[in-house]
Amino acid sequence: MFLRVNTTDFDFQVFRGAEHDWLLHLDATASLMGLLSPEAIFNPDSVICDSSSTPFAEQYRSPKSGMVEGLQFLTVAVIWFDIFACVATGRAPRLPYQQWLRIQGLNTADLMGCENWVMLIIGDLAHFSIWKETQEEQGMLSIRELASRGKEIERRLESGIQDLDLARCVGL
Repeated sequence: MFLRVNTTDFDFQVFRGAEHDWLLHLDATASLMGLLSPEAIFNPDSVICDSSSTPFAEQYRSPKSGMVEGLQFLTVAVIWFDIFACVATGRAPRLPYQQWLRIQGLNTADLMGCENWVMLIIGDLAHFSIWKETQEEQGMLSIRELASRGKEIERRLESGIQDLDLARCVGL
């Protein structure tokens, strides 16, 4: 319930034009999501939580409860918000997005229309920007390293675009 309410709150804050009021809610939700196992949420054979400590744990997997689908939805939404928050705030994503976006069954395109590989690149660009800024502040920026890191991100972006073009051609 806390996850749903917090997600709804920062969703509301962002869409009403608040500049930073939503960050507190996003950070709280990301902290809580960090305690869960997305691998378990997207794996039907896994246990999301310890049934010995949660009396209703078996209900999480009940087909009638909708809990798994709800957690899957919230996981994707929170990853999406966490990554796109870096565009507005200039900070790096808080969640381990690189690990989570590689989970079988977790697909940001289904919910938000943006493929996982694009989300990975956006998150990596945020880290790249912060790394560059830190290196400049410390007077240690290597143009060779900057170019190398930037070229790797560019290569992944171009590869993803080629895959999209190929898929579109095959789909015709």
